[in-house]
Amino acid sequence: MGLFNRKSKKVNLSNTNKQKDVTIKWQTYGSPLVKIGGGDVTKPYINSSGTSDVNYVPFGWDNLYPQLIDQMYYQSPLHSAIINFQVQSAIGGGYDIIRPTTKTGVDKVDELAFYKQIKIKKLLKGIAFDLKMHKRVHFKITKHKGQIIKIERVQPSKVRYNKSMTKFWISDDWMANREIKFYDEYDAEYTEDKVTQIHSYIDLESSPGQDVYPLDNTVSIFNWCYLDGQSANLQKDNIQKSIFGSLVIKRPNEFKSEEEFNEFKKNITTKEGDVVPVLLLAADGKENLPDVESFPANQNDKAFEGMDKRIDDKICQGHSINPAVVGIERPGALGSGTDIKEAYPIWLASILKPFKEQIEEVIDELLYIKNIVGNFKLEEYKMIDVDKIENKQIENTNNIK
Repeated sequence: MGLFNRKSKKVNLSNTNKQKDVTIKWQTYGSPLVKIGGGDVTKPYINSSGTSDVNYVPFGWDNLYPQLIDQMYYQSPLHSAIINFQVQSAIGGGYDIIRPTTKTGVDKVDELAFYKQIKIKKLLKGIAFDLKMHKRVHFKITKHKGQIIKIERVQPSKVRYNKSMTKFWISDDWMANREIKFYDEYDAEYTEDKVTQIHSYIDLESSPGQDVYPLDNTVSIFNWCYLDGQSANLQKDNIQKSIFGSLVIKRPNEFKSEEEFNEFKKNITTKEGDVVPVLLLAADGKENLPDVESFPANQNDKAFEGMDKRIDDKICQGHSINPAVVGIERPGALGSGTDIKEAYPIWLASILKPFKEQIEEVIDELLYIKNIVGNFKLEEYKMIDVDKIENKQIENTNNIK
């Protein structure tokens, strides 16, 4: 009930019976989760004019905006569901390398070796997530005497770079500025000893006004994503307070001992959640009985219902997707299932097609680096069969008639 937290928490020190007040700090190493403060989370601060070309450009006021982008994926169930839907729609149909001539046996061997080296299935999914959330992809390319021996994807949230994008800094924990490693841009002509360099695909063309770090247009919905995640906590708190109402207990006298206080507390806390809401207290003399008053339960159900609908609508608008496409159907609301057969083809042409082309461009650059002649192609894949939906609607109409 939270009414009796009168003292700070005590913990036992190891190998001793003594106790001490402590402040517990969360470890941040390797975690995408950051503390979200007040203010507008849709406007990261990026200032490249204050840094020289030998230093990286911070991304956000605290240099942690990429971590915030990752966190929003976990913060909002709808936001992550839409991202997952788009990623699977883009890569789910398979892939091939289109050659200018008929493939020879050597060509097929080269392709299989390339797929194996980059771990194509796993890499495709990572590239799709990076482009959708960060609009940039980074690879560590390790060469030995001019031969590429390893290609690894690096998560964008771990990477910072200078304004000319020729030098890169990578850390698993930017929150603590821990173990920051420096790399040069990938140089195809480098043939000396073993070296690891960074190759990047950075989409600034579709990020108006950005000259260093690209931003996807979905950052505009991050305030709504934050609310989406907080809504569950607020509603849980609202329900709990409605069921277990808050009490105000007035006593005529101070507690004479800690034991008396604990006994009083026990009589109340053990009644929480009982089927019969009876609080039994005893005292010597009527004048010593405490006065117990309860706050009325709040009535915010309708407010939450309206807010949840608005959050869903805004997140879907930011993704330029009809809610019905990802399985959210609310009769009479934005995204009604009746218009999915019109909305899905529009989404395929305006959103998914350019997204797939970007993924193909990233792999094409790796093909070029590996001296493989050809163009990477993602096969057609439809998550929704519009023809079946239309036939089903016709069948339902005929049944009604």
